[in-house]
Amino acid sequence: MDLIRRQLVPQAEALVRAGTAGYGLGRVDLATVLRAQHDLIGYRLQLLSAEFDGQRQMAAIERLVGGDL
Repeated sequence: MDLIRRQLVPQAEALVRAGTAGYGLGRVDLATVLRAQHDLIGYRLQLLSAEFDGQRQMAAIERLVGGDL
């Protein structure tokens, strides 16, 4: 999760910004911008999925021990 949050998402956001700016200047095609946006959404979904799984596992542990951790 840390790799996705600290490296992949910020890099993907930078690519989207650069691609959007390049598209506005006519230097980047639309497919490149859309691909960058697709990748960013994919990383964000991976992060949310990992966070959800961690919370679900924590809840299962708390049920087993009978209280909050």
